[in-house]
Amino acid sequence: IGHLQRNKIRRTLPLLPLIHSLDSVRLLSALEAEAAAAGLVCAALVEVNLTGDPARTGASEGDAAAIVAAAAATPHVRLRGLMGMAAAPVAGHEPRREFARLRELRDALVARLPAAATLADLSMGMSGDYVDAILEGATIVRVGSTLWDGVGPA
Repeated sequence: IGHLQRNKIRRTLPLLPLIHSLDSVRLLSALEAEAAAAGLVCAALVEVNLTGDPARTGASEGDAAAIVAAAAATPHVRLRGLMGMAAAPVAGHEPRREFARLRELRDALVARLPAAATLADLSMGMSGDYVDAILEGATIVRVGSTLWDGVGPA
């Protein structure tokens, strides 16, 4: 439902079975502190900005590696995978390449960092591009408008 702000963690943490928008070490630290205080273990996905657009949320690929490495020291935050959204559809755009990059990043992190061994999930793809996401290994897709509006890929 969007970027998780640090000042909203306390209220939302008990309601979320999986946080999809962990995009900084600073947010990871705040999640760890709040989860510890509440006696919870929080599951999270590292959000990666696949487009490089500074107006979009998500960590860079390099920052994603730093988040994964830092998560090794957080007993109350368990990383389950990566999340990324392709660029808005335009003529000639191929979201599958962006989804492939996210899968390749996950595979590289798993090979390089012991803390990345838990990154089983890839959350990518929405109603307009979920087929491409599934073809690239998505384990979670967000198809709200297909379910509610009957809109899907052509």
